[in-house]
Amino acid sequence: MTEKLYYLDQYQTEFTSRLVSSRRIDTKKGPRWQVILEASCFYPAGGGQPSDRGTLNDREVEEVLLENDEVVHLLSAPLDEGTQEVFGRIEPMHRRHYMQQHTGQHLISAVLHRHCGYPTRSVHLGDSCSSIEIEGTDITPFEIIQVEDEVNRIICENREVKARFIDQDQLEEIELRRSLKTDRNIRIVEIDDADQVGCGGVHLRRTGEIRLVKHVATESVRGNSRLMFVIGDAAMADYREKSRIASRMVDLLSAPQAEVLPKLDEYLEKNADRDRFCTAVLRRLNSCIAAEIYERGIPVHGGRIVTAELPEADAGQIREIADGIRTIGPVFLALAARSGDGVKWIIAAPDSRPGLFDELKETLMPLLDGKGGGRPPFWQGGGNNPPGITAFLDAFSSAVSRMEKQNSPR
Repeated sequence: MTEKLYYLDQYQTEFTSRLVSSRRIDTKKGPRWQVILEASCFYPAGGGQPSDRGTLNDREVEEVLLENDEVVHLLSAPLDEGTQEVFGRIEPMHRRHYMQQHTGQHLISAVLHRHCGYPTRSVHLGDSCSSIEIEGTDITPFEIIQVEDEVNRIICENREVKARFIDQDQLEEIELRRSLKTDRNIRIVEIDDADQVGCGGVHLRRTGEIRLVKHVATESVRGNSRLMFVIGDAAMADYREKSRIASRMVDLLSAPQAEVLPKLDEYLEKNADRDRFCTAVLRRLNSCIAAEIYERGIPVHGGRIVTAELPEADAGQIREIADGIRTIGPVFLALAARSGDGVKWIIAAPDSRPGLFDELKETLMPLLDGKGGGRPPFWQGGGNNPPGITAFLDAFSSAVSRMEKQNSPR
């Protein structure tokens, strides 16, 4: 059994231990080495808390697991031949972050349960944000504010956080927040006068080290509520970022912070009006472009052959112009436009020629290095050869002209 130094001193980040075993295993990422020591500071993943990061004799520890009460370190490179003693170092900021997340989560869950009657169903401790899933969707914004205030009050009181192993017969003396998941090696984590719960995780010594807890979002999932919180140093970083964004908005809107939201609403409303006006103007412009292109078309038996290269445009604008052309009269239509480093194209046919694209695609698509499809009367797509646009349009016009001559009455 590995001596678990992380339970003796959760702030210890360096240690030396004798090597028990090291063996190579093959994984999807390639060979890895499983190392077991007599003692370790490395916390193995479990209970929602990720494993520690760090090194053993300067080899990266990629993962840490607990197997049969042994702490197993997964290394990316082997230890030197003949190694008997190993020097380990864990990343202190990674350990600190997840101690803040885990102790913060315990405190939030305790307040949710004790003050509002919401038991915790599951938790996720994240790199920047942690979440707690509670039963039902009844929790209100006011209750969340109350929980947040109570949690931060307890943080400010800097209450003691203690962890201890107990025997089964001692359980009767303890009021636990939730039932235990094991009946051996029972470890209780207690926040003074706030929470007692079975837990194998690594925690802070006092609530003041959590620093700050802030609720940031709520979402419904599987009939429950998932509450998202930023905790500890991550909460301070989140506040700094939001402060930077708020300051930038103050500058952009030339308004004091208290007036930013009304100013932003006013700006968005004006912008929406401007967008509606621009959309109407663009629609009218596209209609005029469609009429002009149609007039340049070549009359044939089944309608007109209409082709044009448009200025750089997106697929939506090309389609709107094509729709406008087709409403004027029956057309064999091919439009193309440069779009970034590529091409957007569209082809349309009269209702009487639903198979037009299938007849022409083997000739036309190579000219644009293109692909696409659709259903009558429209087909559209893209290509990677903008210089081929002229050849594409000419080939379409020539092919349709030949077909229509063959179909015209003699």
